[in-house]
Amino acid sequence: MSQNSTMFEVTVLFDGYSKLVDDVMEANCSCTLIKGPKTIIVDTMTAWDKERLVEALAQNDVRPEDVEYVVCTHGHADHIGNNNLFTNAEHIVGYSVHRQSRFYRDLRKVSGDLFEKQEDIADPSIWKEQSASEYLQKLQAKMRWLIINTSDFIVPGHGPMFRVTDTMRKLVECPGE
Repeated sequence: MSQNSTMFEVTVLFDGYSKLVDDVMEANCSCTLIKGPKTIIVDTMTAWDKERLVEALAQNDVRPEDVEYVVCTHGHADHIGNNNLFTNAEHIVGYSVHRQSRFYRDLRKVSGDLFEKQEDIADPSIWKEQSASEYLQKLQAKMRWLIINTSDFIVPGHGPMFRVTDTMRKLVECPGE
């Protein structure tokens, strides 16, 4: 390993899920811990998951005050519910990056629920039902194609992490085709 190599340890603390129960969507997001030169948590689940989240962090030798970055893929309540546990961290929520009362501008985009779950690769209707407009659906299709063709693993918004296969890459439509 070269001297400039950076190692990251990625641990999915909780697999997300989503299911329709009696015409009501029941869901919670995937929650991921990244340990490396910086300690990062991605998506903090619902406010009712506080104790489970603190316990899972402790099992990985991390205290909330050790977390330096909170990345929330978007602002839905099941992705931001415990952000207040991480008061030492810089928070990146969708397009917004802030620390305490300071909000920064012109920042890169973070894409939430780009992949709802692994099953939406074979059944695109799963993710397309969640898109608010035709424009966003086209944008999401483009980003899905880009990510699946440049990634070895994906942690979807509402399902367990999965390894990307060549078959999956063929199933995700290339934008403009």
